[in-house]
Amino acid sequence: MTPLLAVLLKVGFGALAGGITNTLAVWMLFHPYRPPKLFGRWTVRHLQGAIPKSQPRLAKAVGGMVGNRLLTPADLADTFGEPEFRRAFDTGLAQVIDDALNTRHGSLRELVPESVSEDLARLLEQVAANVVSGLEEYIGSESFTRDTLERTRAASAEISSVRVGRFLTPGRTQSLQETAGTIFKDVVAGKGIESAVGHCLESASQGLVAKGTSFEEALPADLIHPVEEVISAYLPLAAGRLGELLDDRAVRKRVESAISEVIQRFVGEQAFPKRVMAKIFVNDTAVHQVVRAIRIEGADRLTELLRDSAVQQVISRRIRDGIADLARRPIAEVVGPEAVAKTRDSLGVWLVDLIRNPATREFLDDSLLAGVDNLRGKTWGEVMEYVPPEKIAGFIVDTARSDGVRTQLERAVHQIAGGLVDRPVGLPAEWLPADSAERIEKALGDPLWDWLQTQIPSAVRQIDISRRVEAKVLNFPMSRVEQLIRQVSRREISLIIRLGFLLGGAIGGGLALVEMVLG
Repeated sequence: MTPLLAVLLKVGFGALAGGITNTLAVWMLFHPYRPPKLFGRWTVRHLQGAIPKSQPRLAKAVGGMVGNRLLTPADLADTFGEPEFRRAFDTGLAQVIDDALNTRHGSLRELVPESVSEDLARLLEQVAANVVSGLEEYIGSESFTRDTLERTRAASAEISSVRVGRFLTPGRTQSLQETAGTIFKDVVAGKGIESAVGHCLESASQGLVAKGTSFEEALPADLIHPVEEVISAYLPLAAGRLGELLDDRAVRKRVESAISEVIQRFVGEQAFPKRVMAKIFVNDTAVHQVVRAIRIEGADRLTELLRDSAVQQVISRRIRDGIADLARRPIAEVVGPEAVAKTRDSLGVWLVDLIRNPATREFLDDSLLAGVDNLRGKTWGEVMEYVPPEKIAGFIVDTARSDGVRTQLERAVHQIAGGLVDRPVGLPAEWLPADSAERIEKALGDPLWDWLQTQIPSAVRQIDISRRVEAKVLNFPMSRVEQLIRQVSRREISLIIRLGFLLGGAIGGGLALVEMVLG
């Protein structure tokens, strides 16, 4: 073997030794991933790759480094407050709102899981009950009275200079007339009008009787004089009818019998001679002639007597005194319960017939049109001149606090709450203004951001960054770790292997040189 060949062999084998050693060392950093087993039984942990073997310690070290130094809770809190994150937050919020408004939704029962739909219905009922309770409490408070008065005054002041004719267009007038006619027809045609009139009359009559009200207090003052005139005019007519009354045979016999009894009683009280003379001259024939004279001439004479001015003055005075005495008496002393009930029923039937009369409908239509025409040239301030805001507010408050409104309010709120579960939501953008998304975003953006900034520090402190990073590193596949390191450090790994070849060759050349020197 020539000296040159020996040197080349030593250099070549040295280079191979160095390169293979470094290549094997790099491979053993990652392989084997798991400790190999000798003969399938004994685990040789020393032959496991360096990085897989040290993965738990590496994960703990990386977690501690990241959680305690590189990414602390304070760093996270500061990151969430940076402008870039605010812009991302605004963008995300806008996208969520846009998706919610421009997506067609089904009913709430379809949107929520079936297991919670019944709970949702009960929750809505509870919300409805709370809403009703809150509204009742507010309506019954002084705040409602004050707020209603303030709003009524503000509305009155705002429309006081506006002309009513601006709103009473021909179309609206016709619609108002049709609506009023429909309401009147529905109200009058139903049984409710009879019960309503009966209830009002019953309440009024019971109130008059219970309070001991007299006729003078219950009847209008101008009604007394016409009643006096009617009675005065009726007396001559009644006297004129007296003759016709005696034409009836049964009535005539009863009158003869009554006159005979009176005469017999009178005669029985006289002395004996007078009784004898009375028996001779005052017999049944004489009584019959008296009645016949009354039937033929007595009624006319009585009528002439009643038409005499002096007699009429006396009669009028007595009638006035009698009516005045009657008017001062309580109604309950003069009219019994049965008479009150009959009068009430008769008056109720008359009022219902009057209301249902077509002439009443025509009168209301004409009155409505006349009222509308009269209002066209006036302002709301002129119309409401005699109805101050205080009265309007008081009417609104009293109406809102009535039992009927409270019942209707409770029924309406519960109906709405019950229907929300099965009512399709639809496309919210269709029943909202065009700029609703922007307005909602502006309304929610700042409050949500401020709330988020107050919640982030406490929320971040609950995050164990070190433990989470440690768990991630520990569960990260070793093949991906190897691939990642080889991709990042490819040039460095190649350099290490080349340096192994170079150093091995250099060592082989050095040995050859030493042999030549010592040789």
